[in-house]
Amino acid sequence: MSAESPNIGVLSPKFLEILFEEHYLTSPRSQADFLQYLAAKNFPEELIGAFREVRREFFMPGGVPLEYTYTARPWPLADNLWAASISDPNLVAEMTRQLLVQRGQKVLEIGTGAGYQAAVLRYLVGEGGEVISCDIFEEVTKLASDNLKRAEISGVALITTDASGGYAE
Repeated sequence: MSAESPNIGVLSPKFLEILFEEHYLTSPRSQADFLQYLAAKNFPEELIGAFREVRREFFMPGGVPLEYTYTARPWPLADNLWAASISDPNLVAEMTRQLLVQRGQKVLEIGTGAGYQAAVLRYLVGEGGEVISCDIFEEVTKLASDNLKRAEISGVALITTDASGGYAE
């Protein structure tokens, strides 16, 4: 990202209007609705617990109405910046289920985005585990750090680097 980068972490009213006009949003969905969806899809209780504890609203870009926090859609982290986003919560849940994360594990995430996935992973690995999240954009890493602090989640190592080929400590 350059000096002309969009305002990372905030969506403008004009951009939100475009999303609404294009019927980007389905309908509002609460956290309770999302948790019921996970239970209906037979997600493990440990995973449902992670999504109960990690509040998505701490990771949403500014300007998004609260009632759309759990809508099954990704959100860009800035106007027209889809390279950095907070993923659809259903996708985050399914990716996390597929990982089979266990307490005490070390997990590497490539593409930090808003930090939501890293927060969920941190909850699942517990105090004895480790989460390292890498992003190529410094602004994105900073935003994720701010979001994690706001959500009062610690223990995630955020690193600005191109980790497309992996990450060596």
